[in-house]
Amino acid sequence: MYWLTYAKSVRGRREVNQDDFATFQSRGVKVMIVCDGNGGVFGEKFSEAILKSCLGEVSYALPRMGKINIEGLQTLSLAAVGKVSEHAGMLKRCNPELAACGTTITLVLIYNSAVVASWVGDSPAIVYQSGKITKLTNPLHNLKEMLINGGEDKESVSKQDIGSVLMRCIGHRECEPDFRILEMKPPFLVLVASDGIADLPEKSMVEIIRRNLFEGSLPDKLIGASLEYGSDDNITVVSTLCMEMRNKLKKIKRLYWKRRRLIC
Repeated sequence: MYWLTYAKSVRGRREVNQDDFATFQSRGVKVMIVCDGNGGVFGEKFSEAILKSCLGEVSYALPRMGKINIEGLQTLSLAAVGKVSEHAGMLKRCNPELAACGTTITLVLIYNSAVVASWVGDSPAIVYQSGKITKLTNPLHNLKEMLINGGEDKESVSKQDIGSVLMRCIGHRECEPDFRILEMKPPFLVLVASDGIADLPEKSMVEIIRRNLFEGSLPDKLIGASLEYGSDDNITVVSTLCMEMRNKLKKIKRLYWKRRRLIC
Protein backbone atom coordinates (compact mmCIF):
# COMPACT_ATOMS: atom_id res chain seq x y z
CA MET A 1 0.00 0.00 0.00
CA TYR A 2 1.21 3.52 -0.85
CA TRP A 3 -0.15 6.68 0.81
CA LEU A 4 -0.25 10.36 -0.07
CA THR A 5 -1.08 12.34 3.06
CA TYR A 6 -1.72 16.08 3.36
CA ALA A 7 -3.04 18.14 6.29
CA LYS A 8 -3.84 21.68 7.34
CA SER A 9 -5.44 23.37 10.35
CA VAL A 10 -6.65 27.00 10.52
CA ARG A 11 -8.15 29.21 13.20
CA GLY A 12 -11.05 30.29 11.00
CA ARG A 13 -12.86 33.20 12.60
CA ARG A 14 -12.22 32.09 16.19
CA GLU A 15 -9.76 33.71 18.58
CA VAL A 16 -7.93 30.44 19.29
CA ASN A 17 -7.46 27.28 17.25
CA GLN A 18 -8.51 24.48 19.60
CA ASP A 19 -8.10 21.77 16.94
CA ASP A 20 -5.18 19.38 16.95
CA PHE A 21 -4.18 16.51 14.66
CA ALA A 22 -1.52 13.88 14.00
CA THR A 23 -0.72 11.30 11.36
CA PHE A 24 1.98 8.61 11.11
CA GLN A 25 2.50 5.06 9.90
CA SER A 26 3.81 1.92 11.59
CA ARG A 27 3.96 -1.71 10.43
CA GLY A 28 1.95 -1.01 7.30
CA VAL A 29 -0.81 0.79 9.23
CA LYS A 30 -1.67 4.42 8.52
CA VAL A 31 -2.86 6.36 11.59
CA MET A 32 -4.92 9.58 11.46
CA ILE A 33 -6.19 11.46 14.54
CA VAL A 34 -8.18 14.70 14.86
CA CYS A 35 -9.24 16.37 18.13
CA ASP A 36 -11.52 19.43 18.39
CA GLY A 37 -11.30 21.04 21.83
CA ASN A 38 -13.88 23.15 23.61
CA GLY A 39 -14.19 24.94 26.92
CA GLY A 40 -12.67 28.37 26.52
CA VAL A 41 -9.05 29.44 26.29
CA PHE A 42 -7.79 26.17 27.79
CA GLY A 43 -9.57 24.01 25.23
CA GLU A 44 -6.46 24.13 23.06
CA LYS A 45 -4.28 22.72 25.85
CA PHE A 46 -6.81 20.00 26.61
CA SER A 47 -7.18 18.81 23.00
CA GLU A 48 -3.38 18.79 22.62
CA ALA A 49 -2.97 16.68 25.76
CA ILE A 50 -5.65 14.22 24.66
CA LEU A 51 -4.10 13.95 21.18
CA LYS A 52 -0.70 13.15 22.71
CA SER A 53 -2.30 10.58 24.97
CA CYS A 54 -3.93 8.83 22.01
CA LEU A 55 -0.69 9.00 20.03
CA GLY A 56 1.14 7.37 22.91
CA GLU A 57 -1.41 4.56 23.21
CA VAL A 58 -1.41 3.73 19.49
CA SER A 59 2.33 4.10 18.87
CA TYR A 60 3.05 1.86 21.87
CA ALA A 61 0.52 -0.84 20.95
CA LEU A 62 1.14 -1.19 17.19
CA PRO A 63 4.76 -2.46 17.37
CA ARG A 64 3.73 -4.94 20.09
CA MET A 65 0.87 -6.53 18.18
CA GLY A 66 1.33 -10.01 16.81
CA LYS A 67 0.03 -10.45 13.29
CA ILE A 68 -1.69 -7.29 12.02
CA ASN A 69 -5.34 -8.00 11.20
CA ILE A 70 -8.69 -6.21 11.31
CA GLU A 71 -9.77 -7.79 14.60
CA GLY A 72 -6.55 -6.69 16.29
CA LEU A 73 -6.86 -3.15 14.94
CA GLN A 74 -10.46 -2.99 16.16
CA THR A 75 -9.37 -3.98 19.67
CA LEU A 76 -6.44 -1.52 19.58
CA SER A 77 -8.59 1.36 18.34
CA LEU A 78 -11.35 0.93 20.92
CA ALA A 79 -8.83 0.42 23.74
CA ALA A 80 -6.84 3.54 22.78
CA VAL A 81 -9.87 5.85 22.75
CA GLY A 82 -11.23 4.23 25.92
CA LYS A 83 -7.96 4.82 27.78
CA VAL A 84 -7.83 8.40 26.53
CA SER A 85 -11.22 8.97 28.16
CA GLU A 86 -9.79 7.71 31.46
CA HIS A 87 -6.71 9.92 31.07
CA ALA A 88 -8.97 12.96 30.61
CA GLY A 89 -10.35 12.53 34.12
CA MET A 90 -6.88 12.30 35.65
CA LEU A 91 -5.74 15.33 33.64
CA LYS A 92 -8.57 17.44 35.02
CA ARG A 93 -7.91 16.39 38.60
CA CYS A 94 -4.26 17.41 38.23
CA ASN A 95 -4.99 20.70 36.47
CA PRO A 96 -8.09 22.59 37.74
CA GLU A 97 -7.95 25.15 34.90
CA LEU A 98 -9.03 22.36 32.52
CA ALA A 99 -12.16 21.52 34.55
CA ALA A 100 -14.58 22.96 31.98
CA CYS A 101 -12.73 21.62 28.92
CA GLY A 102 -13.58 18.76 26.60
CA THR A 103 -12.64 17.52 23.16
CA THR A 104 -13.87 15.32 20.38
CA ILE A 105 -11.57 12.63 19.05
CA THR A 106 -11.63 10.65 15.81
CA LEU A 107 -9.05 7.90 15.31
CA VAL A 108 -8.73 6.20 11.91
CA LEU A 109 -6.47 3.23 11.10
CA ILE A 110 -5.93 2.16 7.48
CA TYR A 111 -4.55 -1.29 6.71
CA ASN A 112 -4.65 -2.68 3.16
CA SER A 113 -8.34 -2.54 2.19
CA ALA A 114 -9.68 -1.95 5.72
CA VAL A 115 -10.51 1.45 7.21
CA VAL A 116 -11.06 1.25 10.98
CA ALA A 117 -12.55 4.20 12.89
CA SER A 118 -13.24 4.92 16.57
CA TRP A 119 -14.63 8.24 17.69
CA VAL A 120 -16.29 10.28 20.42
CA GLY A 121 -18.00 13.49 19.37
CA ASP A 122 -18.59 15.09 15.99
CA SER A 123 -15.24 15.30 14.18
CA PRO A 124 -16.22 13.65 10.88
CA ALA A 125 -14.40 11.08 8.75
CA ILE A 126 -15.38 10.12 5.20
CA VAL A 127 -14.14 7.84 2.42
CA TYR A 128 -14.13 9.06 -1.20
CA GLN A 129 -14.04 6.69 -4.15
CA SER A 130 -15.11 7.02 -7.78
CA GLY A 131 -16.95 10.30 -7.27
CA LYS A 132 -18.91 9.16 -4.21
CA ILE A 133 -18.57 9.87 -0.50
CA THR A 134 -19.27 7.31 2.22
CA LYS A 135 -19.53 8.51 5.82
CA LEU A 136 -17.08 6.58 7.98
CA THR A 137 -18.33 8.16 11.20
CA ASN A 138 -21.95 8.99 11.94
CA PRO A 139 -21.93 11.17 15.06
CA LEU A 140 -24.83 12.99 16.64
CA HIS A 141 -23.39 16.47 16.41
CA ASN A 142 -25.08 18.45 19.12
CA LEU A 143 -28.12 19.08 21.31
CA LYS A 144 -29.95 20.92 18.52
CA GLU A 145 -29.76 17.92 16.20
CA MET A 146 -30.88 15.57 18.97
CA LEU A 147 -33.99 17.67 19.68
CA ILE A 148 -34.90 17.89 15.99
CA ASN A 149 -34.34 14.17 15.46
CA GLY A 150 -36.53 13.57 18.52
CA GLY A 151 -39.48 15.30 16.83
CA GLU A 152 -39.33 18.89 18.09
CA ASP A 153 -40.13 21.73 15.68
CA LYS A 154 -37.04 22.53 13.60
CA GLU A 155 -37.76 26.26 13.33
CA SER A 156 -38.25 26.81 17.06
CA VAL A 157 -35.21 24.69 17.98
CA SER A 158 -33.05 26.54 15.45
CA LYS A 159 -33.74 29.83 17.25
CA GLN A 160 -32.21 28.49 20.45
CA ASP A 161 -28.54 29.19 21.11
CA ILE A 162 -27.60 25.54 21.73
CA GLY A 163 -25.91 24.55 18.46
CA SER A 164 -22.46 24.08 19.99
CA VAL A 165 -23.59 21.93 22.95
CA LEU A 166 -22.03 18.51 22.25
CA MET A 167 -23.85 15.45 23.52
CA ARG A 168 -20.75 13.23 23.61
CA CYS A 169 -17.31 14.57 24.40
CA ILE A 170 -14.05 13.35 25.93
CA GLY A 171 -13.59 15.00 29.33
CA HIS A 172 -17.19 15.93 30.17
CA ARG A 173 -18.22 12.42 31.08
CA GLU A 174 -16.96 8.91 30.46
CA CYS A 175 -18.49 7.34 27.36
CA GLU A 176 -17.76 4.37 25.13
CA PRO A 177 -16.42 5.25 21.67
CA ASP A 178 -18.43 4.54 18.53
CA PHE A 179 -16.84 2.21 16.01
CA ARG A 180 -17.00 1.28 12.32
CA ILE A 181 -15.04 -0.72 9.72
CA LEU A 182 -15.22 -0.22 5.95
CA GLU A 183 -13.69 -2.60 3.41
CA MET A 184 -12.47 -0.63 0.39
CA LYS A 185 -10.60 -1.59 -2.77
CA PRO A 186 -7.75 0.86 -3.59
CA PRO A 187 -7.52 3.53 -4.79
CA PHE A 188 -9.61 5.52 -2.31
CA LEU A 189 -9.22 8.65 -0.19
CA VAL A 190 -9.82 8.92 3.56
CA LEU A 191 -10.53 12.35 5.01
CA VAL A 192 -10.67 13.15 8.75
CA ALA A 193 -11.67 16.66 9.81
CA SER A 194 -13.03 18.82 12.60
CA ASP A 195 -16.68 19.85 12.47
CA GLY A 196 -15.76 23.26 11.02
CA ILE A 197 -16.07 21.59 7.62
CA ALA A 198 -19.70 20.61 8.26
CA ASP A 199 -21.18 23.64 6.44
CA LEU A 200 -19.65 22.54 3.13
CA PRO A 201 -22.28 20.76 0.96
CA GLU A 202 -21.41 17.20 -0.03
CA LYS A 203 -21.72 18.01 -3.73
CA SER A 204 -19.12 20.76 -3.41
CA MET A 205 -16.84 18.51 -1.36
CA VAL A 206 -16.98 15.77 -4.00
CA GLU A 207 -16.09 18.22 -6.77
CA ILE A 208 -13.14 19.69 -4.83
CA ILE A 209 -11.78 16.23 -4.01
CA ARG A 210 -12.20 15.05 -7.61
CA ARG A 211 -10.26 18.02 -8.98
CA ASN A 212 -7.47 17.91 -6.36
CA LEU A 213 -7.20 14.20 -5.57
CA PHE A 214 -3.41 14.04 -6.02
CA GLU A 215 -2.66 17.60 -4.89
CA GLY A 216 -1.13 18.77 -1.63
CA SER A 217 -3.52 21.73 -1.77
CA LEU A 218 -6.59 19.53 -1.18
CA PRO A 219 -6.98 20.35 2.56
CA ASP A 220 -6.49 24.06 1.80
CA LYS A 221 -9.15 23.99 -0.94
CA LEU A 222 -11.67 22.24 1.34
CA ILE A 223 -10.98 24.69 4.18
CA GLY A 224 -11.31 27.71 1.87
CA ALA A 225 -14.62 26.45 0.49
CA SER A 226 -15.94 25.80 4.03
CA LEU A 227 -15.12 29.37 5.05
CA GLU A 228 -16.88 30.69 1.93
CA TYR A 229 -19.99 28.72 2.88
CA GLY A 230 -20.07 30.51 6.23
CA SER A 231 -18.14 28.36 8.69
CA ASP A 232 -16.71 30.45 11.55
CA ASP A 233 -15.14 27.55 13.44
CA ASN A 234 -11.60 26.20 13.57
CA ILE A 235 -11.14 23.87 10.61
CA THR A 236 -8.75 20.94 10.35
CA VAL A 237 -8.50 18.58 7.36
CA VAL A 238 -6.26 15.49 7.14
CA SER A 239 -6.46 13.55 3.85
CA THR A 240 -4.81 10.28 2.84
CA LEU A 241 -4.97 8.87 -0.68
CA CYS A 242 -4.53 5.09 -0.55
CA MET A 243 -3.12 3.36 -3.64
CA GLU A 244 -1.58 0.04 -4.55
CA MET A 245 2.05 0.25 -5.65
CA ARG A 246 1.21 -0.44 -9.28
CA ASN A 247 -1.17 2.53 -9.25
CA LYS A 248 1.69 4.68 -7.95
CA LEU A 249 3.93 3.59 -10.84
CA LYS A 250 1.20 4.32 -13.39
CA LYS A 251 0.77 7.81 -11.92
CA ILE A 252 4.53 8.48 -12.15
CA LYS A 253 4.57 7.36 -15.79
CA ARG A 254 1.61 9.61 -16.66
CA LEU A 255 3.29 12.62 -15.04
CA TYR A 256 6.57 11.84 -16.84
CA TRP A 257 5.00 11.70 -20.30
CA LYS A 258 2.84 14.75 -19.60
CA ARG A 259 5.89 16.82 -18.66
CA ARG A 260 7.90 15.41 -21.57
CA ARG A 261 5.22 16.57 -24.02
CA LEU A 262 5.21 20.04 -22.44
CA ILE A 263 9.01 20.31 -22.64
CA CYS A 264 9.27 18.99 -26.17
